[in-house]
Amino acid sequence: MLENLTSKIGNILGKIAGKTRLTEYDIKNLLRDFRKTLLDSDVSWTVIKHLLEKIREKLEKIEIVNKASPNDIFIKIVVDEFLDIFKNSRLDNCDKLFKDNIGLSTILFIGLQGVGKTTSLVKLANFIKYKCSKSVLVVSCDVYRPAALEQLLILSNKVNINCFSDYTITDSPLIIVEKAIKYSRLNNYDFLIIDSAGRSHIDNSMMQEIIDISAVSKPDYSFLVVDSMVGQDGIRSADIFCSNIKVSGFFLTKMDGDSKGGVLLSLSFLMKKPIYFIGVGENIEDISYFYPDRIVSRILGFGDLSSLMEEINNNIGFDKNSSINKNSIINFGLDEFKTQLKYIIELGGIEKLLDKIPGGYSVDKSLVNKFDNKFFSKMIAIINSMTIKEKKFPSLINGSRKRRISLGSGVDISDISKMLKYYEKMKKSFLKVGDEKSFLDKMKKKIL
Repeated sequence: MLENLTSKIGNILGKIAGKTRLTEYDIKNLLRDFRKTLLDSDVSWTVIKHLLEKIREKLEKIEIVNKASPNDIFIKIVVDEFLDIFKNSRLDNCDKLFKDNIGLSTILFIGLQGVGKTTSLVKLANFIKYKCSKSVLVVSCDVYRPAALEQLLILSNKVNINCFSDYTITDSPLIIVEKAIKYSRLNNYDFLIIDSAGRSHIDNSMMQEIIDISAVSKPDYSFLVVDSMVGQDGIRSADIFCSNIKVSGFFLTKMDGDSKGGVLLSLSFLMKKPIYFIGVGENIEDISYFYPDRIVSRILGFGDLSSLMEEINNNIGFDKNSSINKNSIINFGLDEFKTQLKYIIELGGIEKLLDKIPGGYSVDKSLVNKFDNKFFSKMIAIINSMTIKEKKFPSLINGSRKRRISLGSGVDISDISKMLKYYEKMKKSFLKVGDEKSFLDKMKKKIL
């Protein structure tokens, strides 16, 4: 979602790269380009005005110390001001958010129809159950949308989350909530997550129903789900919800989409409430706490290595005692190469990897598209069709061996030749590292 914004800010920074000082003319052009970029990204004018005033004020007062470049100074100012925009979203000890609860805690999900509310609810339920080791029950009190309960049942069953359904079609939303709370307490659940009904637009009956559900359930957290793709409309609807209900914070969905990103920069600042979670993909596991510093890092093109390292730790599960040293690089065979390919696939593919690596946004997308998971899976299939000796000594692979491997893996002989070239390039790049650990090992060290 942030790719376009990141690219444009990168272009702005490129214009002042190499300058030794900033003139009034430079500052004027810099802020003009910055304003245009934020407007194009659908950022609220209130937020843009605030940002520009703060940045101009600091640029005019700043003194260059220790021969710092204007580029570095501007980046430091922008980082500080972006973080200030997200000051309401700085959650203390967010990793303990759901771990220290005592007794039954309730969470209420609210939002318009189509924002991804039910899917987000199950993502959070799965997160709390497996990341926080808590028992979770989910319930739908949407009696208006056809198959609302069925959708929740299907999604929750996929990840073994219990869904309360012991009620009749004539029960009102309030009765359903009361029954679910009673059931949760009798069965000693740690959390009850309530899915309220959404509407295509906000009306008085919808708002009153949510107010009543909130009064009955007395939620510990009320999360307003906002679609990051809707732009300023999301801000307007959030304002109405926050004016009528005690909203704890926001769950921002579809962060993996191609929206302009304006709602991300505007929501927390204007509503004075934190963004708690973001949905970063279609899978149930694609949920993350909202870390302002990581988002700012991505916006400015510095990547998000902290999130990448967490994904490596969670998805790959490195052995703390393992390492890739010079000796293992010299003996880097095709089995080791296959392991590296699997790592990339498990991390969501090369595009997701580049998204979190500094400067990754600038890589030619047409090139990235050639290296999708199908490409890596094909290379893995080729390696699986080799003998143990061939994997260890790839130089043995001649024309006749390639023909046999081609039949076994179902690929062209030319694909085998390409794969071997990629393998040799990776091995050479590892050898250049010398006694240093590989890129993945460096990240593993930071994790562990």
